[in-house]
Amino acid sequence: MTALTIIRQRGVGNFEWLSFDGDRAPLVVGDVERLAQATLHSQHNIVITPADAVSFKRISFEDSERKLLTQTLPYFLEDELIDDVENLHFSIGSPKSDKVPVAIVRRDLLDCWLQPMQEEAIDIQQMVAELYFIPFRQNCWSLLIENDNCLVRFGRYEGFTTSIAAASLALQLLLDQTEDFPDTVFVYGASECQERIVAMLPELLRGKIAWQSEDYWSMVERAFTGQEIIEEGSAEEGVVDTRATGFASINFLQGAYVRNLPWKKWWKSWKIPAMLLAAAMVLSILSAYVRVSMLQQTNIELRREIEQTYRSVVPKGAVMDAEKQLRRKVAGLKGQSEASFVELFARVAQVIAGTSELALQSLNYTGKQSEIRITVTAKNFEDVEKSRVKLEQLGLKAELTGSSTEGDRTRARLKIKG
Repeated sequence: MTALTIIRQRGVGNFEWLSFDGDRAPLVVGDVERLAQATLHSQHNIVITPADAVSFKRISFEDSERKLLTQTLPYFLEDELIDDVENLHFSIGSPKSDKVPVAIVRRDLLDCWLQPMQEEAIDIQQMVAELYFIPFRQNCWSLLIENDNCLVRFGRYEGFTTSIAAASLALQLLLDQTEDFPDTVFVYGASECQERIVAMLPELLRGKIAWQSEDYWSMVERAFTGQEIIEEGSAEEGVVDTRATGFASINFLQGAYVRNLPWKKWWKSWKIPAMLLAAAMVLSILSAYVRVSMLQQTNIELRREIEQTYRSVVPKGAVMDAEKQLRRKVAGLKGQSEASFVELFARVAQVIAGTSELALQSLNYTGKQSEIRITVTAKNFEDVEKSRVKLEQLGLKAELTGSSTEGDRTRARLKIKG
């Protein structure tokens, strides 16, 4: 996993980029397909845009206007711009005090820069002007020489790009317009053509040159690895903090160009796992469908067997729910209690047989109530009562329904339930 990739377009369909993951990787040049592969596992991608395509402004505003800056700023600048504001994209930086920096670029250029990378699903988090990579010091100018181009930065949000041939005139015009001459002119990337650079500078600047060894990508690397050009604690204002995702520049990806979630990139990374998961879900659904079908067939067969069993017992009559109807028939035959006649009679007989003075005269069983009615004779009523108590101790409900005296014996009737 690469922590950071810095990208710059060089010609139509051609790019160069640096990747950072602890150690700097070598500069890579390739087409957009190769770039897409290089950034597939990059955590943060930043695109550098040419400084000559971007205009910078610093606008004063009132506190009451702070919430509406995005909507109102384009129309504040309308009279200062050549193009129609509808054709321009305005990116706003972090407001400081009562001023806010604004970067202005044509929409068609932004579309041209972004389109090839969007087609390859390259996830871009930031797009910034290369001006921010040129070190900035208070009361100093910085010049970056690259091939035949000269990139000049003379303020935090001020700079321009020109050819070396035209640089002398451009710098002279800048001197004519400024009230504060620079204390030092830092020149980068000109180690092989110092005499040529000195010759093209205006006379007032030639004695203020401080030669620097860094080239374009060396400064980019310094910015993102956190190596400060100016020592910490210096009285001069240091370089803008450009460490990785905390890059303190104006990001063009705002408003209509705000970064969307990288669905295409995620799809490329997770396409195979997603397809395997989908296949597993389909197989699981098919398996569940087959099991349900088999269970339904088994249920039909069981219902058919239940109905056949019911018809073997009750051959006539309507069948609505054979299982429930059969259960009702069995319950009707058993009675309301779960105790059977044999079980109930065994417990009653145990008490009668255990009482020598008690003689059984008659016994009747009612199935619906699961109830036994007995008539017994005893030597006296106390023997009958003792027997009734023993029945209840066995968990039965014994109720005396009547008694009479016949000679020297007592005749009694008992109703017993389980």
